[in-house]
Amino acid sequence: AVDNKTYDGKPDATLSADLTLTLAPVANNADSGIVPNDDVTLNPTAAKAEFENKNAGADKPVTFSDFALTGADAGNYTLVLPTDVTATIERKTLTVDGLKIADKTYDGGKKAIVTGVTFDGLQNGETLTLGTDFTATGAFHQEDVGENVAADVTVTLGNTDKANNYRLAAAT
Repeated sequence: AVDNKTYDGKPDATLSADLTLTLAPVANNADSGIVPNDDVTLNPTAAKAEFENKNAGADKPVTFSDFALTGADAGNYTLVLPTDVTATIERKTLTVDGLKIADKTYDGGKKAIVTGVTFDGLQNGETLTLGTDFTATGAFHQEDVGENVAADVTVTLGNTDKANNYRLAAAT
């Protein structure tokens, strides 16, 4: 009834082609469907589906609104919308786009202090904060003094509301 999606920072859901709606005649709720020769159609133009919130997660409840019936006999019917629909918002994949590592004074060790990370793929102007939403640890390839010494950095997303909407792409 609703398509799964990848996190985009919005609670909007997309109606799928297999959404089943029931029309019940107002006069006798005994039968579902349209009475023969009645003029009633579903007008889904303004129809909306929305997840309970914008955050990534499996089997999230979805609500529907703004469905309309049209036709001369539309007032004789009640539209019964499904109430048990769920869908999944998958985590959005991020790539590390840039790293900043602090210069250091020789101390005999390889530890590198990461002072900044930029990500590609964040949605709606969101930002992730180093030390809160993610951690970054680094190690220089050598402990000797040098310029532009290469380093390995590991970035790990934390368990925060914002970070849980993302996953990191495999490192290259």
